[in-house]
Amino acid sequence: MVKETFWSSVYATPRCFNQLRARLRWLAAALILATFCFASQPQTANAEGMGGFYIGAALGGEYTDVDYKKMVIHNFPDMEPMSNYESDNGKGGIGSIKAILGHRWNLPGQTYFSGELDFAFNLNKKVDGRLEGVDDTSSPDAPDVFSGDWDLEKNYSAGFNAKLGLSPGEDILGSSGSIYLVGGVKWADFTFDGAYDGMVVLPDGTTERIAGVDRKELSAWPWLVGAGVEFGSEQNRLDLRVTYSRYKFDSSSGDGLTTSTARVDHDFEISEWGVYVGYTFATGFGLGI
Repeated sequence: MVKETFWSSVYATPRCFNQLRARLRWLAAALILATFCFASQPQTANAEGMGGFYIGAALGGEYTDVDYKKMVIHNFPDMEPMSNYESDNGKGGIGSIKAILGHRWNLPGQTYFSGELDFAFNLNKKVDGRLEGVDDTSSPDAPDVFSGDWDLEKNYSAGFNAKLGLSPGEDILGSSGSIYLVGGVKWADFTFDGAYDGMVVLPDGTTERIAGVDRKELSAWPWLVGAGVEFGSEQNRLDLRVTYSRYKFDSSSGDGLTTSTARVDHDFEISEWGVYVGYTFATGFGLGI
């Protein structure tokens, strides 16, 4: 008989890496401060391109590489803690649709600075794999990593990007085309499903099969860097952008005091290459204009 256990019902609060989150908070604060500093600067009359607010949309995707590690820990009373783990890797493409709201400040020397907010809804969003399971027979109390399929869904994200660009004024890019560098930070929402199927030893010495799916809602704060090129006029521009992001997050459930409430840690390390094609429309009004 299959018995649903504590693992399939517990709610685990994600524990993002504290050091990474602190660095991302400092980065976000620095970008926001830079935005307000540039907002206070007067616009340069001979700068290329139309400054001010712009709105846009982008369609593209990310090639995502997920390194997944599952660790099972027994922390029985009056015994030394015991642990076991297994790792897996999954790769896949995740499509995205983005809405963008930004502001551009023209600077001397045909350069500009832009700060933008974006919201992304993800499509074809699962990266998955399978843990084959690890059975430690060195001790009857040793934890097992049960076999099972897993998948990680990237649902949506919202973030802030900063762009520093140059408008060469060449015909190949249009009257207000440009090349630029971009960096940013975002908040991303994930759903993780991890199946398991195996046997546990009960306090009376008998064994019992357990099976189910461990489902968690997780979040992370990825950073990104990249570059792009814009084609078009002062008001209407086509935007091609390539980005790279690498980040980590984890979650934990259970107390480890019994086999049926074993502590289970899930660790994720993700790298993403993104490619987007977007359109932006400059409104012609904004801060400092």
